[in-house]
Amino acid sequence: MKITDFAKAHTLFKNQSGNEDIKDTSVIISDLQGDWTITEATWEKQCEWRALKNGLYDIADKPSKVTWSAIAALEEDAKKVPDSKN
Repeated sequence: MKITDFAKAHTLFKNQSGNEDIKDTSVIISDLQGDWTITEATWEKQCEWRALKNGLYDIADKPSKVTWSAIAALEEDAKKVPDSKN
């Protein structure tokens, strides 16, 4: 999966979630392979999780409800989301 699609799928997952723990998290994704992709085999190494604490995002553990299959299920929807202009 393209890293940009993974990031958009993660955002879609957060937006669909009713769990506040997930809504207050963010992810930083590294391009370890140099090919702008992320796979089920590499995603845990490529992701650094952040959680909102006292108004700032700080290093955190990955929320247990965030799984590769949950995010991958939203890949096609993520591809339809326009890229950020930033």
